Amino acid sequence: MAVKYYVILNDHAGAGRAKAVWPAIEEQLNQRNVTFELGRSQYAGHSILLAHQFAKNHASDPANWVVLAVGGDGTLHQVLNGLNDAHLTTPIPVAYLPVGSGNDFARA
Repeated sequence: MAVKYYVILNDHAGAGRAKAVWPAIEEQLNQRNVTFELGRSQYAGHSILLAHQFAKNHASDPANWVVLAVGGDGTLHQVLNGLNDAHLTTPIPVAYLPVGSGNDFARA
């Protein structure tokens, strides 16, 4: 079964850089026929809720999904916390596109 991606995009990461690069990322996903759903973080802390809700809604099929965080270190941190707070017995893999301003995690 093909893997699907749940993209959590923080448009505000990198002083808006994430929003600016999203069309190019989306184009690459579409060209490669990658199945994905998009969740846009609307406010501070929203990525936690998006990740948590996604995990709860896909607890029965977590192996079929990857959560892709598109943003900075804060976005990644929130996504990890949201997934962790869901207390799933089978974890959902996480991928990260660092488009924030510092990207300390990616550099480390």
